[in-house]
Amino acid sequence: MKFPLVVTAVPAAALLIGQLHVSQLYGQSPHNGVRVGGSVAYLAESSDIHEPAYINPDARRLAQILLSKREQAQTQAKCSGAVPLTINPDGSATELLPRQAPCAAFETWAEERSSNYAESIQTGFSGIDRTKGKTVLRRFVRDGLRQVFVSYAATVETLSDGTYRVSFGGSSDQPPADVRGKADWKVLSPPSYPVPQILRDEDSVRLELYSEGPARNPERELVDYVHAGREDRMVMREEAARDYYAEDAELAVAQPRLRVNGVERGAVAAVPESIRGPVLWVYVPGYGRYVLSLHAHEEAGFESAGEAAGNSLTFTANGNIFRIDATERIAAGSGTYTIHMLPDLGWMPADPLDRARVMIGTAPGV
Repeated sequence: MKFPLVVTAVPAAALLIGQLHVSQLYGQSPHNGVRVGGSVAYLAESSDIHEPAYINPDARRLAQILLSKREQAQTQAKCSGAVPLTINPDGSATELLPRQAPCAAFETWAEERSSNYAESIQTGFSGIDRTKGKTVLRRFVRDGLRQVFVSYAATVETLSDGTYRVSFGGSSDQPPADVRGKADWKVLSPPSYPVPQILRDEDSVRLELYSEGPARNPERELVDYVHAGREDRMVMREEAARDYYAEDAELAVAQPRLRVNGVERGAVAAVPESIRGPVLWVYVPGYGRYVLSLHAHEEAGFESAGEAAGNSLTFTANGNIFRIDATERIAAGSGTYTIHMLPDLGWMPADPLDRARVMIGTAPGV
């Protein structure tokens, strides 16, 4: 089923397909970034829930009334994918709050090295196709100030274990007429896409839409953070990642576990209960070794690749997303901090037995 173009200008993004609380979608962070938009699309539509066969005529009439009310509420809310009621076989109904219904949520952030924010962003979907167990969302982000239009498609598949497979690619929709073919507008796709990701309710995927400045450490990036699952379980961002300025900054990892593209790789081999150091490295069989730091080390070829927040550290390399979860905070302080990464793909453990195991270590310097 296809839906028409839905567009909104900031700060009215809560009127897009679905709803997010305004306090979640907006509000400027003082740390290198500002949330500039957001959209939600539910993964089911009312036609996905079929009216059951009723034995009790009174129950049938009640269910029809409830179904009618649901349709009216969805129309008023401009929320064609919400499923606020579940109709049971006996004709009774169980309320399902919209925030409990599986959805795909998109947060758009402008991340900058300065605090001189000037943004004019519109976000939304140019179309949505739903089939059983799969939703294809054709997404756009329009930067009116810089005259940049970015589009892509996100496909969300519901898996039997309660997780979601999210994959990305180009959008099949044309840009709007006031943008298409205009010399003063740039029509872009994201520079690269991550490989398909397995997401839980609390996970998100960072997708760079476009950037300005040096490729390794750009001055400004416009990014989408993509979530899939129950909205009431999602972890929305409170701030953009910021640089860590303390010269003696260390990364600490206690009882680490690793996920690659959302798939659990199990416990890390042969590490103490807790390790710490200014430089952290992780070796992943089949991918190689990656050297991580809270400092840029541009002279050594490091590039901005991820972030450390709370007990988790994530970074991206060649479209693959790596996530390390620990039992304690990884970077000291209460913020979200930029992680810089240098691939060291030629390195292998000296012991052949270790080459099939995930390994993590630290170093006193680069």
